[in-house]
Amino acid sequence: MKNKVKIIILLFIGVFTLVGCTPNVYVNDAEKQRIELIEKLEKTTVALAIEKMNGSSLGSGTIFKKETIDSQNRYYVLTNKHVVEGGITAKVQIGNSIEEGKIFHKFQTSHSYDDIAIVTFDSKKIYQIQELIPYERNTQVVLKKGQDVLAIGTPLKITNYNMTTNGIISLVSEKWIVHTASIFPGNSGGPLFDSKGTYIGMNTSRDTNESDISHAIHVNYIAEKLVELFSSQAN
Repeated sequence: MKNKVKIIILLFIGVFTLVGCTPNVYVNDAEKQRIELIEKLEKTTVALAIEKMNGSSLGSGTIFKKETIDSQNRYYVLTNKHVVEGGITAKVQIGNSIEEGKIFHKFQTSHSYDDIAIVTFDSKKIYQIQELIPYERNTQVVLKKGQDVLAIGTPLKITNYNMTTNGIISLVSEKWIVHTASIFPGNSGGPLFDSKGTYIGMNTSRDTNESDISHAIHVNYIAEKLVELFSSQAN
């Protein structure tokens, strides 16, 4: 009888240990570095909910600039013009926080590569800023076919907040980057990064017949437009 009791106790302890333990998930060094990089990049990537007269739209964006005005921080978010077109109000989601935003500027040309807009929001909170190297340092970003890329954004619905996909650069021009990271409606305006976490472009569209051919506006061209905008406002 005592032996049976001992066996039952040992079985109970074994089951409890199996249920209560947390299995070790093996992550190699390369995966660990990528996970840490994505967690860092997510802090500057936002979801945008734009209310319009005839409905709403969902998009993504990147916090790229901050100013201090009357003891508050004013943040500037880079996104696509087609995301905010016709918008009345804008809500900006950063992690678990939601900020009230305003449509600050839309570049008014019909060229597809000028599908650029800026949303601003004021907050006392401190948010991370994503550096745009050509804008901040006046240094061109050089890209090559075959480079690895990461796309971050909120496709299709808000529960897909900051979904990440990866791919390679297929083609590069002065204004465009063609790549194979999957993007969908809602990714528009979101960032494209290289494997080191450098912001290299803004995801804008994908080929309707080819789900693995995506288009991003080159950061070098975006920087040109931003310099023109803020220089003209300063004068």
